[in-house]
Amino acid sequence: MHRPVGSGPPSCVYVDNGRIGCFAGARGFAIGGFEMHRSIKRLLFVGASGTLLAGSLTQSAIAQETVEEIVVTGSSIRGVAPVGSPVRSMGNDDILNTGRSTTTDVLRSLPQLPNLGADESHLNQANNANANVTYGSGINLRGLGTEATLTLVNGHRAIPSGTQAQYVDPSMIPIGAIERIEVLLDGASAIYGSDAVGGVVNIILRKNFDGAETRVRYGEADGLDQVVFSQVFGKTWGSGDVMLAYEHNERSNLPARKRSFYTDDLRPYGGTDQRSFFGSPGNIQIGNTRYALPYGQDGTGLTPADLVPNTANRFSIYEGADALPRQERDTFALTFEQDLTDSLSLFAEGYYAERTFERLTPLPSSMTANLTVPSTNPWFVHPTDPTATSVNVNYAYVKDYGANYQHGYSRLWQPTLGLNWDLPGGWRATVSVNYGEDKEKWQRDAVNVAVRDAALADPDPATAFNPFGDGSHTNPATLESMKAYYFIASEYAMKQANTRFDGPLFELPGGIAKLAVGASYYGLTAKNMQQDNLNTPNPSIHNISAQTKDKRVVRSAFAELYVPIVGSANALPGMQSLGLSLAGRYDDYSDFGSTTNPKIGLEWRLTDSLLMSASYGTSFRAPVLFDMNPYSNARWSAHNFVDPTSPTGQTRGILMLGGTEGLGPEEATTWSSGLTWTPLDDLQIGLTYYSIDYTDRIATPGNIANPLTQEAIIGDYIYRNPSPAEVAELIASELYFGDKNEDPANFRVIVDGRRKNVARLKTNGFDLSSSYRWSAGANYFSAALNATYVLSFERAQTPTAPLREEVDTINNPLRFQARGQLGWARGGLSANAFLNYFGDYTNNQVAGSPEVDDYMTVDLNVSYDLGSAFPSEAFRDLSLTLNIQDVLDEEPPVVLNGNLAFDPQVASTIGRFVSLELRKRW
Repeated sequence: MHRPVGSGPPSCVYVDNGRIGCFAGARGFAIGGFEMHRSIKRLLFVGASGTLLAGSLTQSAIAQETVEEIVVTGSSIRGVAPVGSPVRSMGNDDILNTGRSTTTDVLRSLPQLPNLGADESHLNQANNANANVTYGSGINLRGLGTEATLTLVNGHRAIPSGTQAQYVDPSMIPIGAIERIEVLLDGASAIYGSDAVGGVVNIILRKNFDGAETRVRYGEADGLDQVVFSQVFGKTWGSGDVMLAYEHNERSNLPARKRSFYTDDLRPYGGTDQRSFFGSPGNIQIGNTRYALPYGQDGTGLTPADLVPNTANRFSIYEGADALPRQERDTFALTFEQDLTDSLSLFAEGYYAERTFERLTPLPSSMTANLTVPSTNPWFVHPTDPTATSVNVNYAYVKDYGANYQHGYSRLWQPTLGLNWDLPGGWRATVSVNYGEDKEKWQRDAVNVAVRDAALADPDPATAFNPFGDGSHTNPATLESMKAYYFIASEYAMKQANTRFDGPLFELPGGIAKLAVGASYYGLTAKNMQQDNLNTPNPSIHNISAQTKDKRVVRSAFAELYVPIVGSANALPGMQSLGLSLAGRYDDYSDFGSTTNPKIGLEWRLTDSLLMSASYGTSFRAPVLFDMNPYSNARWSAHNFVDPTSPTGQTRGILMLGGTEGLGPEEATTWSSGLTWTPLDDLQIGLTYYSIDYTDRIATPGNIANPLTQEAIIGDYIYRNPSPAEVAELIASELYFGDKNEDPANFRVIVDGRRKNVARLKTNGFDLSSSYRWSAGANYFSAALNATYVLSFERAQTPTAPLREEVDTINNPLRFQARGQLGWARGGLSANAFLNYFGDYTNNQVAGSPEVDDYMTVDLNVSYDLGSAFPSEAFRDLSLTLNIQDVLDEEPPVVLNGNLAFDPQVASTIGRFVSLELRKRW
């Protein structure tokens, strides 16, 4: 049906209103790379308006070629581009040229994909990143949220990841298995259903690959190293092909002490000391007065005279902790196709991935405590009342147990099986089914409160717990008896069945009208469990604090019509072509109802070099199952909130996290318009305007960094001065994780961070894309620029709050972000330099709202084909590549970011990273 042969050099192929273009040897992040064959039976489509492509093949050059199928992203109709919608594309060589080691990092080289939300580098409360306990990395188009970006693998919805199913992690796909990645920068629920609000990322696996490819890579940064091994095998035959890829990616942890800006003492950076009052030695606290326990003593023989009022020990939460976890990934991918008859073919594809992680983390609440020490303790001392029956000590267990240890895994797999059946009249029926599973677990160390309290009250110095010394001065057997754990486990099972019919309807003067219709079934089951032994009578008894199981069934029907109003047969001056697409989709959800979403696209070619486009549609995001379950990932915990109204700068309170019953879908209206100008065959410039009005967003108004600093905005979710009885009720709940014996009077605020359909977001801006290629003798050059300029990013956290401009503020998209590329090639040597620019912005989370400087880094990729210098069989198709990320090792700009001195959402924690890679094609 479609058998191309061989595995030719990477090429860039596009189809635009009947014109077929090819651009071979493309190098640079914004230019697609594809397999191009002398006998083209399958033509792989890259993009439409705004796609960075160059070069052309004339009609005569391809007159002898047979084009049977065009695979596209953003359309259900074969041979029709996503009309009116911009696309960015990267081929396999372009992906490798970025020098980045995971698919997620490659995608984030696009300025439209900021590092906001789920990522291993930050776990702050902004964008719900703190829910990402298994340290995955999701994609967040335009900063709308990882849940508002649809990720596909070969056009099929990918199994979600995260303990709340809140993102898809593209890093679970081996880079060597990827033929290309296409990013549709437009709402597409009319085509794909839920989640396609910001756009669509489609990871397309390699097919028709004949031979083998081996890659070995080693890289280092200060305090960190990485090893990557990749192997791809492929075989084609007259009626089919198969590809199998494996990748092992192992990276060490990065200790926080290796980065000076990874600190909670912000005084050297113009801020305040954010170090914790919980430490070892700790502090005795009477009311609001602290008495520092002296350094250099073991707790024996302390007297009130040793305790000075209004002094305090401060302890860094990053002592012994990691800035980045150790990550190890093993990933597999498979594609298979076989013609069964002249009109019927079978295809199968799938992937499996396992990722494990380990991290020594900053002190969590489970490893700190306001200890109530009874007077029976052998080392008891009270600074003012020798007859007191107890005393309160701010304490951290870090010197008893070391930094808090977290570990876990993510395992997922998703196979797909399908049939393509060519019908009379140019129609085709495609039927596919797939099944996916994802299992995740996260566990951290903790202390059993009951055993600890018994040890505090124990009068025997040989077995009692001693919290009064500098360092650990407790019997190791006692400490071992106090050890506990807390873990979260989740499991998802996904079933999909899809049927699509597409083909020509009738011929018009402008061309052939085409139609696609279809239906799909989607089922998802989600299980979540939280278990611990923190508050059980002894560590051998385990408490399952939350165990949930939810399921959803979605039945959908869709249709898409393409009408070529004007074409070559009826072209007019100023209107060489005019195409219209109409799409609509109906989705019926078993748990909250139905939704219908239309989309209209229009493309108007004024001249050979000038194309105008526009699209309008609605999109939606269904709440994930965990959003709607009040017990899923629910966690109520104690915090010392930064509080500008408090004399001490902090107020102790409780943060409530979890789902809410009765949530509905988020809804968005999206439209875009664009202009693509190709004045020369090798020069293309695209400019696109976009606008998104996103309503009924599921938000957690209280789950933000330093919520008390934003009380004017989220005051409805902040409860000041709760009664001791109200606090005691929360502490007694099975959802509370912390010291259940802490005095309720300590808590002066409750912050509600649970999910609600309350927020609205409006954003608009421009995307710019350009590329140019030229030559001088034997030298070949290329240049490209991809940039985004956000005009506005307005957000309202609650229905009654006015829209507030948040572009260019911390935890939100930057107004201007760009990535440029300059390439050179001569013979077997090629080099690419990339400039990454992040504009300045405002840190409105601290007093005075200081400006954060802009930030710029340079990446370098130099590759040498050893076969060109050593013409022996051993060196044939062997290349050596040097990659340097952040060549100048730029220090991140100072950002007083909670308890950090930089912003990991903008600047990399790693800094300069140098790697060397060998690549061999067999």
